Amino acid sequence: MADSKPPPPPPPPATGATTGAATGAATGATSAPNASVSPPTSTSTSTSTTGTAYKAPISNPALRMMGFPNLPKKLPSRNWMIFWTLTGSLSAAIIYDKREKKRATARWARAVSHLGKEPIASPSEMPRKLTIFLESPPADGLRVAQDHFTEYVKP
Repeated sequence: MADSKPPPPPPPPATGATTGAATGAATGATSAPNASVSPPTSTSTSTSTTGTAYKAPISNPALRMMGFPNLPKKLPSRNWMIFWTLTGSLSAAIIYDKREKKRATARWARAVSHLGKEPIASPSEMPRKLTIFLESPPADGLRVAQDHFTEYVKP
């Protein structure tokens, strides 16, 4: 029960002759009809509160400064939870794949960067055509190797 409030605190005990007689009768003490009743002292065992009423929790100050309203007090429905879970998972998978692709490309670029720094004596030493041989991995077609080359090696 996320949105239920705690019960309000009990009212503070009132002072007076009727309260003392009522508490004395409630505790089982017998008093004479003409006996005077003294008000409860500070060493009394009764629990007195300072009169604090229930106060609704305030929202997170950081979220308030960013302009977000209070978060809802209950979870969304089942269908919305499924939708947001799938959307978030697919988005995270795509973002992760793009980040790892950039890391792999940068890694291989660093691995062969020393070849790019070697001086070339004449432009005729540069190859005009580069031949790349692709082999398909076991139990996969050639298309998988071509896609891998296009995404990771060619850039």
